[in-house]
Amino acid sequence: MNIIMIFKKILHGFLCVLSLLLSVQSLLAQSNFPVSCSPYLLPQYSLNWSALTSSNNFLKVTLVLKDEKYQSGIVPVFLRFRFEQAGSVISTRPDYLPAIPINLSFGTPLTLYGSDLINYFQAGHLIAQGAVDESMLRQGGRLPDGLWTLSVTAYEFDASRGHRQISETGIAMMQVFYGYPPQITYPAEGQVLQEQEVQNLLFSWMPRGTASRGGISGLIYTVELYEVSDGEVPNAVVQGKRPIFSTTTNTSNYLYGIT
Repeated sequence: MNIIMIFKKILHGFLCVLSLLLSVQSLLAQSNFPVSCSPYLLPQYSLNWSALTSSNNFLKVTLVLKDEKYQSGIVPVFLRFRFEQAGSVISTRPDYLPAIPINLSFGTPLTLYGSDLINYFQAGHLIAQGAVDESMLRQGGRLPDGLWTLSVTAYEFDASRGHRQISETGIAMMQVFYGYPPQITYPAEGQVLQEQEVQNLLFSWMPRGTASRGGISGLIYTVELYEVSDGEVPNAVVQGKRPIFSTTTNTSNYLYGIT
């Protein structure tokens, strides 16, 4: 009977992500648009496209109706999104209009999360160009690495007014790099550990491919132990069985004691 260990980076998964988390207003912010629009890209363990709407820990957009002439009543709006990175563009189709508007009240901030915006990110409502394509959007695949810029603009829902732009274009940026899983340094692959009366097993590994100078200290790992019987294939065990032990650590080693 052997025991194998599987490492998973919980922070950034097997991705090393440097999030700049900038919320930058464009030059239009100085104009007199009735609505302010502020998108945010938040720290997230995965940068799969599907994470935009499956997690509320990645994207949010805050809208505020600030023009006093709208103090009474509701202003219905809709949004248009645009992601850009080195020639790759993912944008809302110009002819897409959601079935239900976003209703704004004067002076009351409204924050929308990814799950609230799921219809905007359906593949049929988007145009993809460059290194991204419709199949990536449909499958929720990973975003290419590099500097991504997100632009969000609000428009009037009223077709009789020509769906006029009603907010400045809010901008957020994020730097994305993909890293590598850690390299196990002890025990060595295939090494047989001697049984002892008090069994303590030291596991150690070396981080690789961190996205920033401070990336190593910002990583969290999951250490999982699986029981592999004679004749079993380790990869099949990991896919089909639960670990006999699991814990997290932010260090590059772990001392396991059998109880």
